[in-house]
Amino acid sequence: MKFQKSSLFEIIALLIILLCLLVDSDEYVPNLNIYINLLLIASIIYEVFKSRNYLKHLSSSEIRMRNKNDSYFNIFPFILGSILCIVMLLFFLISESEKILISTYFLVALSFIIQGLNFIPTASLLFHDNKLTFQNGIVKKTIEIEKVASFSINDDSITFSIREQEEKIILQHLELNGSEIKNIDYFLKKNVKLKN
Repeated sequence: MKFQKSSLFEIIALLIILLCLLVDSDEYVPNLNIYINLLLIASIIYEVFKSRNYLKHLSSSEIRMRNKNDSYFNIFPFILGSILCIVMLLFFLISESEKILISTYFLVALSFIIQGLNFIPTASLLFHDNKLTFQNGIVKKTIEIEKVASFSINDDSITFSIREQEEKIILQHLELNGSEIKNIDYFLKKNVKLKN
């Protein structure tokens, strides 16, 4: 399973939170834990706004699709945020001190949950300069539009038959539902003019 930047960021944030809990950083820098948490909250909110802006201004020459790993990446912020929320609520009820620090950890957990609501699928199809580019993680394929004889879409792949060649280009490792298949079919029919 390949990690996305956002998942790596969440793991690093969790490690920083655990490190701040285990090490008495107030001895070295007063209120360092609170500042780190506020920085984490600000960066997560920035990521949320950045992904919302990206989805809002998605070009008509691009379509995003879920791959098989996206279901893991989509649920990870909810699981992490929910566990942290429950743990921080318990600490808040049990602890007599450090209420401000625990509250900032709780806000970090809530921001993880909010981040999970703005998920951008990993795989994409981009139409540009009479070429169709597919990207899914590190896999990147480009097809010239004129060479496409036909295409078919399944729930886990898109297959392109290439004109004047016995070759087929298969874009796989996808996880598509009925509405996504319909949207991709419309996108391809709009951008790929098939010649009979």
